[in-house]
Amino acid sequence: MVCDRCDRTNGRHLASEVASILSGKRSPEWTPFLDMGDHVVVINARKAVLKGNKVEQKLYRHHTRYPVGCER
Repeated sequence: MVCDRCDRTNGRHLASEVASILSGKRSPEWTPFLDMGDHVVVINARKAVLKGNKVEQKLYRHHTRYPVGCER
């Protein structure tokens, strides 16, 4: 399945929709303990809209696994 994020806000709706597809609940052969092999591709993720001050306040961190290796 392909999800287009162009000019849409990020949120819980997309996350729950993708999780439902990945778990296989939308297929008629769904079994809770089996991987159904479904795939999701999100396109235009860079064009997604962030509401409020999330652009300025959101902080992504990356740790290099070295002591004092937290980078921003």
